[in-house]
Amino acid sequence: AVDRAGALERVLSGLRSSDAERRAKALEFSRHMATADLWPTMRAYLQSGDSQSRFAAECVLGQLGDPSVE
Repeated sequence: AVDRAGALERVLSGLRSSDAERRAKALEFSRHMATADLWPTMRAYLQSGDSQSRFAAECVLGQLGDPSVE
């Protein structure tokens, strides 16, 4: 809440990581950050992620009002 830009950068960095544990943690945090900056990444996870990734992506996209997850 104090450093939203820093938090967003850490989440985006985690989502791009090659470390599966780091990606999973970033996906968990992304569910609490309803920001349009995550939209493209979440759309990609919705299309090609595993079930946990798709669920997190649906949560974020739903908060953003994406009609594809209604």
